Formats: sequence, C-alpha cells, structure tokens
Amino acid sequence: EHDMDMVRDISDWVIVMAQGRIISEGPPEAVMADQRVIDAYLGAHHDAELSLEEEEKIIAESHQEAEAAQLNRGERDV
Repeated sequence: EHDMDMVRDISDWVIVMAQGRIISEGPPEAVMADQRVIDAYLGAHHDAELSLEEEEKIIAESHQEAEAAQLNRGERDV
C-alpha cells in the first residue's frame, strides 16, 4: 500500500521494499523517517550519479539492515 497515512494508522510493523529488496522494516514512524525510504520514494539516490563503489555500499548496507531486521523479527516471534 502506498497510502502511508493509512499504513501508519493501521499497522504496528511495516516492511518497505524498493526494486525487489527490503530497504527498511520496523514501526511505521521509524520506517517513514528512514532516509533510505525517503530516498527511494523521492528519488534522492536515483537522481544522483553514484559511482559503482557508492552503489555497492548502499546495497550492502540495505542488505545488512534487512538481515538484522529479519533476525530481530525472528527473536520477537519466539
């Protein structure tokens, strides 16, 4: 769903994906304030010309944070 006001009102946990990958996960307020989510929806990273090294760094950070969020979610379900 892209109506973020509605999502915030009805959700206690949100997962945001961009280009087929999880870029943020957590309580709606935290996710909506996440710079990666803002960048993905407003195009900050997409408008800038990044070097291959910068792109790889952003992707690696997103993967690490997604993996950490998935581990945290698993601990919460136990």
